[in-house]
Amino acid sequence: MHFTNDVSANPLVRVGKAIERFWFQPADPTTLGLIRLFAGILALYTHLAYTYDLYEFFGPDAWMSLRYADKQRLEMPRPGATTGWYPTMPALPLDGLSPEQRANVLDGLAAFPETPAERERLLALLRQPTLPPDVDWGEWTFAPRTYLAGFPPETLGLAPRGRTLVANFIRDLPKDKAERARVIDYMKEWSFDPRTTPRGGFHWSLWYHVTDRAWMIVAHIVVVLIFVMFAVGFCTRVTSVLAWLAALSYLQRAPNTLFGGDTMMNILLLYLMIGPSGAALSVDRWIAHWWAVRQARRAGRPDPEWTPAPPMVSANFAQRMLQIHFCIIYFSAGTSKLLGGWWWNGNAIYYTMANYEFSPLRYGYYHSLLQALCANRLVWEFFMAGGTYFTLALELSLPFLVWNRRLRLPYVICSFMLHTAIAIFLGLVIFSLLMATMVLAFVPGETMRALIDRLRRQPRTVPSLEALPVEEALEKEEAPVVKTHIRAKHARR
Repeated sequence: MHFTNDVSANPLVRVGKAIERFWFQPADPTTLGLIRLFAGILALYTHLAYTYDLYEFFGPDAWMSLRYADKQRLEMPRPGATTGWYPTMPALPLDGLSPEQRANVLDGLAAFPETPAERERLLALLRQPTLPPDVDWGEWTFAPRTYLAGFPPETLGLAPRGRTLVANFIRDLPKDKAERARVIDYMKEWSFDPRTTPRGGFHWSLWYHVTDRAWMIVAHIVVVLIFVMFAVGFCTRVTSVLAWLAALSYLQRAPNTLFGGDTMMNILLLYLMIGPSGAALSVDRWIAHWWAVRQARRAGRPDPEWTPAPPMVSANFAQRMLQIHFCIIYFSAGTSKLLGGWWWNGNAIYYTMANYEFSPLRYGYYHSLLQALCANRLVWEFFMAGGTYFTLALELSLPFLVWNRRLRLPYVICSFMLHTAIAIFLGLVIFSLLMATMVLAFVPGETMRALIDRLRRQPRTVPSLEALPVEEALEKEEAPVVKTHIRAKHARR
């Protein structure tokens, strides 16, 4: 038997190294910086759009009033997940009842017998397999008939199991009349027992607390300034956190305005907060260089050259998280489309383009374009059916094939094409721009920096190789032009 001391031959070691390269290999933060710039501008525009109707969206008497919002976040039942096959159910089978029937049931419970003997008598009656047909309800100080009349015969209310649930619930009701009334009043509105069901949520918003009109304007101006500083990359480590919290404040106070663009914006802000989004293409980077020049001049040294941001582990981690989240979004969108018949028969794109709520059918040129597409069957099939199946194929295959280096660029281009079409034909411009910004996460930082340098007509700098000894630098697998540059430089010395 042959033994080897080569640890790299171990498959677990190779898997571990692959995971380490994927998540924790330092990466150029230029792509994150560009994503921050675009996402910051779009977030700034989105929140500037609230300015005109700020009080109508977030004031005490807004479309979702502060009183109703407080009720939702403080009192709404939040039944937790269960370990069994069935979800958490209300204490009483009230879901199948009409509002009038539910009121009858709960009013009857509120007036249940006060004396222990009569209470036990009622519980014994409710636990019987069948209700006796000859019960003289007039003998009762508490009228079970009022309570039982709330349940229609076809529901669990008159079935043995339903009556057992009712009996157990009555047995556990508070003895104190005021406390019992509080429990019943909560159940009239929410159906759940407030004693056993968690209430409220973890919602936070600035607008739950700032309700004065003048202070709302001041707070809104501060938020707009935060988004400006975040977009240009000033104090990014602080402003990225403040921008994310500010965006949540607006959405959680007025969830009736939430749509897909807001969701994508918050996803981007979250990962830009985690990663070093201000390390490149930012005011922070310019200030760091200015400070280095100032310190060098004070010390009598030559001015340092402008160098790109160094690779960072956190930049790679945040970019990978964005990539994976984008794949999850696409795969969820693709699989959900498979549930719709229009996506199978190829008509989905037509029904989106002919939707008066989204598409620009009010413009004559668009109406004429749609008529021209529908005039020829082959043209119609090419655009409508082809577009439908292209969307399905892209959303279902991108999460798996975009990781192939040869296929990555075509998939990024196809994703840009898809969201350009969504912006034009559905009018979802901000949503499409945010999705296009998110797909930039698949472009490596080095590639993005080289492209930016080319657009600025500047040669790409390679400071890491310049800093190395000539022998070590030449061992790197770099382009021949870099090797020639280093050899020439050392020859001049």
